[in-house]
Amino acid sequence: MNFKKWPYWFKGGVIGGGVAFIFYLIVSFCFDYFCLVFYIVSPIYPAGLILNSLGPVFHYSSGFAEAYAPVFSIPIWFIIGSLIGALVGYIKSRK
Repeated sequence: MNFKKWPYWFKGGVIGGGVAFIFYLIVSFCFDYFCLVFYIVSPIYPAGLILNSLGPVFHYSSGFAEAYAPVFSIPIWFIIGSLIGALVGYIKSRK
């Protein structure tokens, strides 16, 4: 199936989730302090902030947020990309 024929919401989701997945791979295979730059400027950081702020509610430590933020960021950014893509599709269909 051609990328041009996909609906806008799916294109946005694949792009958003794909970018988060690429940063997940960079962060997971890098074992140096230089890799913290990729963690902070990546889409993983907002997901880590969300998990860290929900820590007291669900009674887990900040280590949980650090470990699961890269995995949690992929579906979150897929959903955000899908919403943006749906908005773009809606705007383009009205013209």
